[in-house]
Amino acid sequence: MSRVKSKDITQSLRARIAEAEWGADQKLPNERELAQEYGVARNTVRRAISELSEQGILTRHVGRSTVINETAVLGSNDLSDIIRSLNEISPFDIMNMRLIIEPQAAASAATMGSDSELEAMEEIHQQSIEMEDREKFETLDMAFHEAIFAATRNELLRNLNEISVIVRRRATVAAIRKNGFSEARRIESIAQHRSILDALKARNPEAAAEAMKLHLAVRSRNIFGGDTPDHMPIGQVL
Repeated sequence: MSRVKSKDITQSLRARIAEAEWGADQKLPNERELAQEYGVARNTVRRAISELSEQGILTRHVGRSTVINETAVLGSNDLSDIIRSLNEISPFDIMNMRLIIEPQAAASAATMGSDSELEAMEEIHQQSIEMEDREKFETLDMAFHEAIFAATRNELLRNLNEISVIVRRRATVAAIRKNGFSEARRIESIAQHRSILDALKARNPEAAAEAMKLHLAVRSRNIFGGDTPDHMPIGQVL
């Protein structure tokens, strides 16, 4: 069964570098450490690092280490400022954004996604069914949602999702997500992903949007509980 793809690792590492989790000229964790963190084989990490090296984000020193290029951290100008400002975004705001955007992304993916992309989502979904480790399950969850955004063929939507991923990786948000996680909720999330995927495979944009809207509404209640602000349009996004 396929594991998380190298492109998922590439996206995650790119987002972490953009967020300056590692500074310019700092060493990237080695392949073994990254493979363990993401729950993948070392060759999967190796492919992701090779792609980032080709993009000029990393420099590989054979037999020594891989370092982050200064331009990858400091050379994005306005984008760097935007990324730094993400520290001011609240968990409520990021969930609100997801509630507004992701149902429409699912609707678009239902009509624009290729059969191979839908099959890739199925592989991610099947792997998540067997994954009981919380952190690895969350990685698969993000990969599933990223695959939906990729299937929209809309680069701006994909970039908005990357912003969402950056914020969701922050320690404060991660703590909230951890508090909202349990075995019952993992099973619940898997069932909701199944509904989303079935609607995508049926090429039914309305059903895909509704399934995504329900999934995120339940996710929001699980994470925030009764503290969810009244202005958040849960279940009434479209």
